[in-house]
Amino acid sequence: MHHRHYVKGRLPWDYPYDECDVLCRGCHAKEHGIIMPSKDWEFIGEDDLGGLNGECEYCGKELRYTHMVTHPKWGTMIVGEKCCDNLTESTVGTEQHAEFLNYLNRRKTFIHSPKWSIFPGGERSIERAGIAIEIVPAPEGSFRFNLDNVKGKGIHATLLDAQISAFDYVESGKASEFLAERRRRLTKRNPANGAIFSGQIDISRDSGNCRSQR
Repeated sequence: MHHRHYVKGRLPWDYPYDECDVLCRGCHAKEHGIIMPSKDWEFIGEDDLGGLNGECEYCGKELRYTHMVTHPKWGTMIVGEKCCDNLTESTVGTEQHAEFLNYLNRRKTFIHSPKWSIFPGGERSIERAGIAIEIVPAPEGSFRFNLDNVKGKGIHATLLDAQISAFDYVESGKASEFLAERRRRLTKRNPANGAIFSGQIDISRDSGNCRSQR
């Protein structure tokens, strides 16, 4: 007999029938989180480990691409795309995996694109989604990127890190949102000619946040 909820001080036989379910021992254990539930899992994210550095916590298979699923009575597990499908009773794992691989391929194409213009001082530029991206050297061998001549404040240890961060920021749509809001503020400040504004964008690869400073 499974009680759907408990009331402090109420004896087990004092619950009305409509607050109870008759379950087999296995299903009862799953309801109470004693053994892992086989349904009602939810997909919450995926990651690329860069190699077979992970393991599916459901079947034990080695993983490079991990899928995170969670259950209110069990917690969170890292699994492969097929186990993700099985647990969520959907195709979300395989669909998200295909979409993620497509995203990685687009990013790889962006990084190695022959359309990059490279200048003697080490600067390089390219256009993506109608936005001019410029990556420039920063102190101590690091790099930062600018968008449509708006100077970026975020510092990245390598050129590759700067390229990845720029791609992710533009691809997510956050770059377009930031630039559109900046244009709106300029127009509001001086409708006649959009007063000249010199600013910086503070972009973190981890948080995706941006901040404009005069």
